[in-house]
Amino acid sequence: MSLDRAKAHLEQFGLAGRIQLFDVSSATVELAAQAVGCAPARIAKTLSFKVGERPILVVAAGDARIDNSKYKHFFGVKARMLTPEEAVEHIGHAVGGVCPFGIDTPAVTAYLDVSLRRFDTVYPAAGNAASAVRLIHKPTGVVVSSQQERSQFQNKDNCMKQLRAKLIELKIQQHAEKISDIKGVQMKIEWGSQIRSYVFMPYQLVKDTRTGYETSQIDNVMDGDLDGFLNAYLTQLATGELKK
Repeated sequence: MSLDRAKAHLEQFGLAGRIQLFDVSSATVELAAQAVGCAPARIAKTLSFKVGERPILVVAAGDARIDNSKYKHFFGVKARMLTPEEAVEHIGHAVGGVCPFGIDTPAVTAYLDVSLRRFDTVYPAAGNAASAVRLIHKPTGVVVSSQQERSQFQNKDNCMKQLRAKLIELKIQQHAEKISDIKGVQMKIEWGSQIRSYVFMPYQLVKDTRTGYETSQIDNVMDGDLDGFLNAYLTQLATGELKK
């Protein structure tokens, strides 16, 4: 595990006891500063880049930013950060816990940025993101969280899976409600529950049992002419006179 490798490395210098573990996430500068109880600038963030095929680390103060022109002048190439997968492969630590300690690959070179000079004490990561992720889907307000994994990215992946499942469930529910709204109140298929009665002989009559509207033009009704029934229904619905 990344934390164990970092601890073993620091033990060589008698510094393993300085590692601090938290019950909350320290995967970002802001979260780490809250966990440690210090200014964000004192968090020594470790940035991983690729120079050609060679991975490098730049350890800088938490409030420092990479100056692309200076970076290119020093390394001869534009700054290109490692992907999360490349960080694990080349550095051995997942993003959120990347640090210059316990790196198995000899080809990795660590550089200390001048932004660290102003501090006598800084707090770098030690291979552990102590991570917890909480995601909110703003359009719906759906909240999901995951904190069972040590990796910030694994927790985020778990959250995204939970979020997709909840959004699908919400979509199905909304669709069912929409269909129900369109269908309206459904009566049981039994005698006395019909909304219209039809008489073909000895006389012709169609009557709406809800509104009382009736017509003797039964052939027109059977051909689909329901305008009179619809107008009566909507009028009584609007005025509150519709029978339940």
